[in-house]
Amino acid sequence: MSNSTFQHGLMLYLHITVDPSRIDEYLEHLQPIHKAVSAEPDCALFTVSVNRETGEIRMTQSWNRDREWFSEVQAKKAYYEPFIAATKSMWTKPRVVEVQERLGSQWEFQKVTNFEGA
Repeated sequence: MSNSTFQHGLMLYLHITVDPSRIDEYLEHLQPIHKAVSAEPDCALFTVSVNRETGEIRMTQSWNRDREWFSEVQAKKAYYEPFIAATKSMWTKPRVVEVQERLGSQWEFQKVTNFEGA
């Protein structure tokens, strides 16, 4: 897709389900990926949330690029392969990936003070 379709960037939603007893193990593997992805110049946001009862892990990423760039450049970064190899056996359901167009700033809001000390 061209930048004209994703003119404000994209949102990537990853849904992973692991055995609830392995969430902390999964998060240990995720930590260096979170750090590496967050350091990418075009990554605007990377948040992780969990449901410890069900083993569901949700990752939300916001990128200042289009879907084509993400598929051709970001998704091929070398640091993903060892992470997936180390964690795929933990999955109890197939991974779900959703990509959506990010709308412009008139549709964004974040109250930074709510995250202080969290």
